[in-house]
Amino acid sequence: MRILQVIPYFAPRWGGDVSVCYSISKCLTTRGHRVTIVTTDIGFDRAYSRSIEDYGVRVLSFPCASTLGFYLISPRMKDWLEENMSDYDIVHLHSARSYQNNIAVRYARKSQVPYIVQAHGSLGKNSQKRILKGLYDLAYGSKIMKHAAKFLAVSELESGQYRRLTKDGTRTELVPNCLDLERFKTLPERGQFREKHGLGNAEIVMYLGRIHKTKDIDLLIRAFDMVSKERVNALLVIAGPDYGHEKRLRILVRRLGLDRHVKFVGFLENVTEAYVDADVLVNPRIAEIFGLVPLEAAMCATPIVVSNRCGIAPLVSESGCGHIVDPTDSESLAKAIIDVLKNKDINIDNAARAKVYLQRSIGCEAVLDRLENVYRECVRKA
Repeated sequence: MRILQVIPYFAPRWGGDVSVCYSISKCLTTRGHRVTIVTTDIGFDRAYSRSIEDYGVRVLSFPCASTLGFYLISPRMKDWLEENMSDYDIVHLHSARSYQNNIAVRYARKSQVPYIVQAHGSLGKNSQKRILKGLYDLAYGSKIMKHAAKFLAVSELESGQYRRLTKDGTRTELVPNCLDLERFKTLPERGQFREKHGLGNAEIVMYLGRIHKTKDIDLLIRAFDMVSKERVNALLVIAGPDYGHEKRLRILVRRLGLDRHVKFVGFLENVTEAYVDADVLVNPRIAEIFGLVPLEAAMCATPIVVSNRCGIAPLVSESGCGHIVDPTDSESLAKAIIDVLKNKDINIDNAARAKVYLQRSIGCEAVLDRLENVYRECVRKA
């Protein structure tokens, strides 16, 4: 098949949607499909692009003329889509709301090319952009959803969001985010991350992801205040790019007197080094649609703690790779972290055994089988 992936930005610092687009595009190409990614030059990572082009994926980056919130206007992409859309069998949209969706859908419909929508957790309107999202839906979003061949949900939580938004449960397919198993075949030696950041022999409690207020990192910091009193050698490491929230978190750290026990290390080029050296990785977000980072840590035999309301909670429970807690209950979250630190050998063994389960259930090959079936059904019906 000739597959067009449409995503507003393409660099690892933007988060999980980029990682998913990268992984599935690479795997689809190795299966013999022709894959093109179209994106904008906002934060474009040329080295990252080259690394997937080596597999045969074509990446086209178009200049962004202006921005309005999440609306990245790229007229040259519009011209390219108008001219080339008919060359493709199916279009995969990686977002719920974007200028790229508008123009891709316009020319997909004109060329009678089916398209699918993968929201990557962006369907909700309970953020600071809810007004912009509401306006977008009135102008464009409802039409885009109406004519989509399929919606891809990564968890039951997101399936419910699609159903509530579209009033239609017949077009939603459950296809989880995939783990690129090649990344975990050869792990870095332990100690490299510790040495780079001067962490010594501290017990590392890690958060890894965007530093954004929607990530509920403050809940982890409050719980860690309790952890630090019982585990005096524990260190909370917060890794990831700042999305305007780090200053507030640093103020909270100072107010709790945790300056010597919390370290911000910024964006990491090599996250597997961090996974390998962490004693436990915590994702405190209350309502995470999926959450790939904890599962990547589990693939490095690192125990994890996640919210009982996140999309991967069933996977964590079934695989036995970590603890599931209510992150709004600081005491419960602290107890789960302390339990991991006290019982390192047991938890590490559990995480290692869980690798087999995760490989079978959300490894790229397993997920791509399901995704290919969705593509084929859409093309056949079109």
